[in-house]
Amino acid sequence: MEAVKTAAQRRILFFADASSVHTRRWVQSMVERSFECFVATRLPASIPGAADVIALAPGHGAAGWFSAIPQVRALARRIHPQWLHGHYVTSYGLWAAACDYPAPKLLTAWGSDILVTPRARGWRGRAMRALVGWSLRRASLITADSQDVLAEIRRYRVHARCEEVLWGVDIDRFAPGTVAAAGFEVVGSRLHSKVNGQSYAIGNLETPSLKELRQRAQLALGSLAGNELFWEVDERYWHRHASKPGLTGLAQVRGYRGETREREDLANRLHADLEYLNGWTIWRDISILINTLRVIVHRNAY
Repeated sequence: MEAVKTAAQRRILFFADASSVHTRRWVQSMVERSFECFVATRLPASIPGAADVIALAPGHGAAGWFSAIPQVRALARRIHPQWLHGHYVTSYGLWAAACDYPAPKLLTAWGSDILVTPRARGWRGRAMRALVGWSLRRASLITADSQDVLAEIRRYRVHARCEEVLWGVDIDRFAPGTVAAAGFEVVGSRLHSKVNGQSYAIGNLETPSLKELRQRAQLALGSLAGNELFWEVDERYWHRHASKPGLTGLAQVRGYRGETREREDLANRLHADLEYLNGWTIWRDISILINTLRVIVHRNAY
């Protein structure tokens, strides 16, 4: 009996995207600390060290997040975890918050789930703010890798302790430097994550020069395969600007959103935009609006 109790006290049930490198590193870190880690996910993938990866409501549809809640609760009762850990507040965080198993709940915000999705205009933004607030207020501990995100989280009047954990920084590929020169501000580099297996190190910002200005312009324009430019992936890239910006689109409802890690990510978006331009009808717009409701809650819904 004591052995069973000890095992239960060292278990964590993650609710997270199993295909994400961040999830794999969280699991690896906890396994190294002698925790037995289970991962409930809608995007199953192999995670080294995990005791099990359980697929629940596979896919991207919004309804799946709510329909899977009874399965989430049953899974927690079967595993008997010490902690419930939900990643990305607007999706897997809902599972952790809605789980009725009597264990502390840790929610980890990724950034856009706090700073982007709840700020959308109209009813969607109001619905997401209500969902985020409801989930956060049921957490025992909240983590994020930015003080800006934590400051926004506190505006929801949460009861849990909020901690900054620098889990989103890939120190294997980004080498920390010394303090930047006065007058410069370090900004995010979301577009410049690992691409085609290449690694990058961010150094110091120094006094501007023509060479540095040119290099910064190249960095701002390039995001694929190092400094490869968008229009070098497909010369039709400029054609997509013929369409007017909107709240949704063909690429969005097909799931082509978020970070452009590979050439295929950009190509899929571009081809969807060109398909929309070349085959526009009012019925297609209505179809896109209807399909948007199916993917309104999604880990890449920004």
